[in-house]
Amino acid sequence: MNDGVKAALERGVTDLILLGDSRLAIQQSMGVIACRKEKLQVELARHKQMTEQLSSVRYLHVVRHYNAAADSLATEALEDKAGRVILSGERKADLKTLNRISEILYAEVKTDSSAEAKATATVMTRNQKRRVHFEDEIKSELDDEPRMPSLPRADTEDTEFESPRVPSRIRRVEGQAQVEVDENRTPDVADIDPAVVQAERRRRISNAQDEELRWADLKAFLRGELDGLTHRRAQNAGKVADNFVLSEDGLLYYQGKKRHRAELDSADLALRLVVPTKLIDEVLHSCHNAIEGGHQGIVRTFYRVKAEFYWVGLYADVAKHVQACEDCSTSKSKPQLKGYSPGNVASEFPFQMVSMDFVIPLPKPQRGNTALLLFQGHFTGYVIAKAMSDTGALDVAKAFEECVFRRFGAPSLIRHDRDPRFMSEVFQAFAELMQSRSRATLSYRPQANGQQERSVKTMVQTVRVYVEDPLQADWDDIAEKLVHAINNSRDTTRRETPFYLVHGWDAQSTLKAMTSTIKRDPAGSADAKQWRREANRQREIALRLAKEYQLAEKVRRAEEHNARLSSEEQRALPDSAEPTEEGEDLPTDSADPTSRCFRQESKYGCSWSESSRA
Repeated sequence: MNDGVKAALERGVTDLILLGDSRLAIQQSMGVIACRKEKLQVELARHKQMTEQLSSVRYLHVVRHYNAAADSLATEALEDKAGRVILSGERKADLKTLNRISEILYAEVKTDSSAEAKATATVMTRNQKRRVHFEDEIKSELDDEPRMPSLPRADTEDTEFESPRVPSRIRRVEGQAQVEVDENRTPDVADIDPAVVQAERRRRISNAQDEELRWADLKAFLRGELDGLTHRRAQNAGKVADNFVLSEDGLLYYQGKKRHRAELDSADLALRLVVPTKLIDEVLHSCHNAIEGGHQGIVRTFYRVKAEFYWVGLYADVAKHVQACEDCSTSKSKPQLKGYSPGNVASEFPFQMVSMDFVIPLPKPQRGNTALLLFQGHFTGYVIAKAMSDTGALDVAKAFEECVFRRFGAPSLIRHDRDPRFMSEVFQAFAELMQSRSRATLSYRPQANGQQERSVKTMVQTVRVYVEDPLQADWDDIAEKLVHAINNSRDTTRRETPFYLVHGWDAQSTLKAMTSTIKRDPAGSADAKQWRREANRQREIALRLAKEYQLAEKVRRAEEHNARLSSEEQRALPDSAEPTEEGEDLPTDSADPTSRCFRQESKYGCSWSESSRA
């Protein structure tokens, strides 16, 4: 890219359009993302220095097969490890055939037999917000040429490169309304009808479904159009037709049972959009790579996708996508199959117990924050993050009042480690003012607050993926956004999302909002009371099940821990020693041979008591 800019400067070019098939290089040149490699940073600085000498420079990302000529030359240079000057006429003809850049920059316009052919060039920017016509720039040179009449929009083959201008006196019929468009009027955002945009988006998804034989046959079977289907295709579609339904605008949905919050004998069904193969990568990117997905693991990403979308082989595609994610493999450690420790204190309802912990020290960003304070509801697993610049005891109390007390009220118990800011008289007085008990864990026993410790690890790993600044100075802006992704991820223990356990409904994702219809039901307001009643009923079921799941998990983890501890003690005993019973420790080397030390566990931690045999 730098050699191309250098060649353009040597030839006196002032306006330059740079094309390339590397999205990463183009975004780094535009300053969208940061460049972290030192060698590339030098080339990037050289590139910026050269482009400053140009009047204007624009970047355009193209697909590789459009840039096959440059790709072929680069391949030869890598093989020969040296540059090459093309002099052969045959080779130049081949490169000219491979070069399809003109198909992107220039749009061919149909001409009548009575007029001369004229090419119209369109310069495309990266965001494609506005097209600039080449004929407008060289208007003085084309004054003596015959003008072509404006062609209707329907007569143009490629509408992607058309001018956004609409000829006057053209009316668009939208339902019952007719809208007259004036070509002299500048388009405005207010002119866009969200319903029309949403309908067009759904139409394209429906067309993508029709391109696949499986879904096209199924949609034809549901419509009753069996004439165009063979006996075998109609039979295959009829086997699964009971699980699918068509919307009014022709979109195919899969209908399945709701999640565990519903009763086992409930007939409630949830509609999931059938995703065609060409759109699977976009769905996976939105549910995993995007900041709304949070780069969660395979299981969490699978349940996030499964809640709203359906296609054959969904889990396999999710697992393949997550395992192939470079950010996850380079920024996360090996997953621990044990999960977090459930602790030794059980809560009965949401925000009865709130745990808190600091993530320090962190790089200082522009806002001056150097610490991240995390709060988490013990019953629901709901996480709240607060970036702080001052971490004094009074600042911690203010953050607790802002993030927890104002939104959910005073908890009955506050769980934390023995951080001096949490153990200070200021924070203890604040807890007494709320009538909340402040309970600290024992020293060197993070397992007592394992859920909070695990959320700290999850937050740090997730923020590390999205930080773009080489000095990680933008972590505070990203951390508060990623909390939403963590709270909307399915918890393995509770088998539900923390967001739902707190609010009683699922947060609508951006992708779901983009693919759902926005038509309002006239009878929707009459069903609001029924919706609230049903939402409260399902939330009560989810809370009850979450409580049962957590208690069962505590028992299972305790039994697993005790069994593992006992086996280690048995292996540590000498051959001549007397075997100890379940829960006992090794005998001490005291003077009294009858003395024995026992390990006792309670909700306050573990203790040791010494007794002697009679």
